[in-house]
Amino acid sequence: MKISRFFELFNKNGSLKSENQFQFFNFNWKLKLSFSEKHNVPSIDLKLECDEIPDGIFLSIWIHFHCLTQNTKYDFFQIFDKSRKSFCYRRIVTGIRHVRKFDGKTIVSFPINRFLLDDETGEHYDSKKQTKWPFYNPFTWDKLKEGTINAIPCKSCYHQFGFRIDLKCVTTFNTLPVRYGLPKWPKATLYPIQVEFFEPAWPSIQKLLNDKKTSSMSSDEWWMLCDLLGAYYHEWNFTDEKLSKLNLHATKLGFYGFMEGLGFDGNIHKNIKNRNSANIVQKPRNITLTKHRKATVEYQKFWTISRIPKLLEPPKLFKIYLGHGLHCIFNFYQSKFREQSYLSTAIVLIGCFNTFHDCDIEIYLVHGKTSKTQKSCARRILNQVQNTICIPLLCPVEVLEFGEEINIEVKLKTRQVDGNFKPDCPSFVEMPGMNNVILKFDENCAIRVNKYFLAHFAPFFVALFFNENFEEHKQNEIRIISASFNEMLSFLDVLYHKTKLFNVSEYYHVLRIADGWICDEVIRIIEKAVENTLCSSVNKEKLRMKFNLANSKQMPLAESTLKRESKDKTSDWRSQADAKKSRVDKND
Repeated sequence: MKISRFFELFNKNGSLKSENQFQFFNFNWKLKLSFSEKHNVPSIDLKLECDEIPDGIFLSIWIHFHCLTQNTKYDFFQIFDKSRKSFCYRRIVTGIRHVRKFDGKTIVSFPINRFLLDDETGEHYDSKKQTKWPFYNPFTWDKLKEGTINAIPCKSCYHQFGFRIDLKCVTTFNTLPVRYGLPKWPKATLYPIQVEFFEPAWPSIQKLLNDKKTSSMSSDEWWMLCDLLGAYYHEWNFTDEKLSKLNLHATKLGFYGFMEGLGFDGNIHKNIKNRNSANIVQKPRNITLTKHRKATVEYQKFWTISRIPKLLEPPKLFKIYLGHGLHCIFNFYQSKFREQSYLSTAIVLIGCFNTFHDCDIEIYLVHGKTSKTQKSCARRILNQVQNTICIPLLCPVEVLEFGEEINIEVKLKTRQVDGNFKPDCPSFVEMPGMNNVILKFDENCAIRVNKYFLAHFAPFFVALFFNENFEEHKQNEIRIISASFNEMLSFLDVLYHKTKLFNVSEYYHVLRIADGWICDEVIRIIEKAVENTLCSSVNKEKLRMKFNLANSKQMPLAESTLKRESKDKTSDWRSQADAKKSRVDKND
């Protein structure tokens, strides 16, 4: 059985062609084009997908691509089943990016095939000889926070950039066929796969493929490698259990960014650096706090970490799908606070949503020959801006045995709530992770925190907890008089979780405390909130002058970040105190 479909990349108005649906071999198929940007390469991707293949049915199909504009032909052989139901032609054309002078907008022009080979202009091409076309289609280009691309045509474009795709079904199987090698995929040259697509995230892939040429592997081992590559390239839809096995295999092969590359974009380090990770809003007065609108939904997952990521390495990522396009991405990575290394975790809620979610998390860590269990809990209201929950001190790395597997059990309770919902706040609050000191307040309230974590970010706590001239450094309970209980909770919420949607009535108190304690980590987050807010009651210029905040109109983002990071590099009390003094003198 054979079928042919003709398609073009662009409409006459310059936009991408809409989805093309058809029937073949009694199944529904669709061809879909999309803009993408992976490893800083703007491109157009094509995806062929089959819907509703029954479990236990395997289709072997020849796919013939004819580029009518170039008069070239490419042949591929693919096995389709319930999980492996898609075939992607990544970077069917690529573009060159530039900034338009009169308005500063980023423009990407298609189709110009280029890739990661530097030339004297600073652009990157896919071969030593650049493929130039007698036309180009310019688009304004904006990569959104959730990783999608917003591309708008600048003018009517050349649209006759055509392809024909032929599908020919060879046979069907009731069991997974034997495999002794990797299939050939689009834009492959020396290897069966497009190595350049994987190499930025997996630098050792060429060495691995060279070793596989001379090694004897079973069919199951070849399928494991094929599924690992296919999940990353073709977006094969495997179950969580299968993805966990692939992630373990990827770690053994040195592919540490496998889960991050599956399109979830839940890396905590990238998320908290986003400019839109903080804001200030005005809540209506005289509101009535309402109960949650939906019932609580519980999730339970079991994962295994075979290797703790080293410091500054990409985190280990796992996901929980919440429905309606929402994912909870769990990051496990290594942090260092005052010369002590810890296994840390952070949860990022991603997706397109305008709702609030009350999330309650319990994490159980089982490790060692005696199966020692450690428990950590955290709760927070999450939304599009305030979308992270962090447990920075999950477990000291030194107590974990070298090379041992760490079993993780996660219990997540989530419910959708109103924007004005406030959880009950007890008089004694335990911050997430390992804690060793209690902060007491005048309201007969207390907060249990980790003194090493606080001292890492604020010199005030260095003196309070570790200066022998203060009698408090020997005490397990310390009274705080420079901040109230609720102010301290707001301050710690920012410091621990890194993203924050401030109420207009609370941001100033947090800024005052952070400035007095010289906590640049919190100040940097409030700088983003002040920059993003549309509240008329927030006097941005007055705040910038009083607290020496970065002015985004006068200082580029990179310089603003460097300004704060230069202070973070020193842990010396005197140098940071001098910085505070110069700031105060300047205001006076």
